[in-house]
Amino acid sequence: MSHELQFLQSTSIDWLERLQWLLNRFSSLGITADIGAMGLIDLWGLYCLLSRLAGEA
Repeated sequence: MSHELQFLQSTSIDWLERLQWLLNRFSSLGITADIGAMGLIDLWGLYCLLSRLAGEA
């Protein structure tokens, strides 16, 4: 299943909580300061990227 389809089917905010954990894990990348300016779709893309870096996808 594609990440886009997972996003559209998601009805919970579990992935946002997971994104917060991933941001802490990859804090050395310096992304945290930019997330306040990101929209929901941007955050989803960041979640997909960090999930891949963590070896989860």
